Amino acid sequence: MRRGEGESPAVLRARHVVLSVMVVLGCLGGAGNAGAKVRGPCSNCHTMHNSQNGAAIMTFNLHVGTVSKQGPLGQLLRSDCVGCHTNASGSDTIVDLGGGSRVPIVFNPNGGLQYPPDGNANSVLAGGNFYWVAHDGDVYGHNVYGISGIDSNLSHAPGGFTCNNSCHMSLATPSTGCTGCHVPHHHKDDGVAGVTGEGDGWYRFLGDPMGSSDFGVTGIEDPNWEQNPTKDQHNVYKGTTTVYIASSVDTTGKGNAIGAFCSGCHSKFHDAMNNAQPGSVSGDWIRHPSDVALPNSGEYSGYNNGTDIYNPLAPVAKPDLSVGVTDVVVPGTDIVMCLSCHRPHGSPYPDMLRWDYPGACVAGTANSNCGCFVCHSTKDDE
Repeated sequence: MRRGEGESPAVLRARHVVLSVMVVLGCLGGAGNAGAKVRGPCSNCHTMHNSQNGAAIMTFNLHVGTVSKQGPLGQLLRSDCVGCHTNASGSDTIVDLGGGSRVPIVFNPNGGLQYPPDGNANSVLAGGNFYWVAHDGDVYGHNVYGISGIDSNLSHAPGGFTCNNSCHMSLATPSTGCTGCHVPHHHKDDGVAGVTGEGDGWYRFLGDPMGSSDFGVTGIEDPNWEQNPTKDQHNVYKGTTTVYIASSVDTTGKGNAIGAFCSGCHSKFHDAMNNAQPGSVSGDWIRHPSDVALPNSGEYSGYNNGTDIYNPLAPVAKPDLSVGVTDVVVPGTDIVMCLSCHRPHGSPYPDMLRWDYPGACVAGTANSNCGCFVCHSTKDDE
């Protein structure tokens, strides 16, 4: 009997709670050789014929958190994206199957999570966790098929299009889901010299389902998906400061940056940020800047209490990934991006924010839990 076939439901449940990473839900980091490529026994992820002893293989259906019979899946998979990257019964956010198989978890239905991450086994990973949108409601994360229903407040991506194209309406539909952002390339080679790009299946598999090389993201992945981020152990995100029209088919200048990828659905938060746009960033800001260099004057030159030491609570992107993982932030060069403020999967705070914006961010008070003060360094009382 092949491993994984003909096993009891209880054994299968245990195996698939920690099923090896395979299709795609990651947006979470992993460095050069650490997690981008699938390793371990093939039977962790695949079944050859979806049949054993005259019956369909028992597969893990993460939508209900139990083992159940489920129809054949594409690529001979034993589970879907959500099934792979969910820990249905525990709070661990990285599960090690042995043999090199480590699974980043982005959905812990029972909670018990540590936020912000501090290195404990239950620490939320870089992209956040879908627990809060499933448990607390629509405003706490992206609505993704298999985890939560269509957003009850929004009819389309905020700052985005009002067309009939479902990819711009919701990720909580069978035709979108995880693959609205992530493209399965889990057997691609890992990044060379730490940089993950097109040849590796893109950084965290963030790419265009149609195969365009203009919309994929490059970056450097932390080996522990930022379960324990520090000043010199973290993801490195590619950024760009080139002015472009996010909703345009002209992709010149987008530079495979993380912010440009987000702008595919949330375009107004990129090219309608001030009253001189589109085409210029010289006007008065009406939305928070994104894909704009952190200024090197005034309060901004004092990033992180004037130390210019990288702070994972308020990360910045790099225009050049050849610098590698560095603990230094360079005002005037490094870039404010969408992920400077948001966790794309979800967080304990409304709007997927990295910190408690309405509660902790009070001007004139010293509060290290307010990420606003990392860049706006004179707004607290220190």
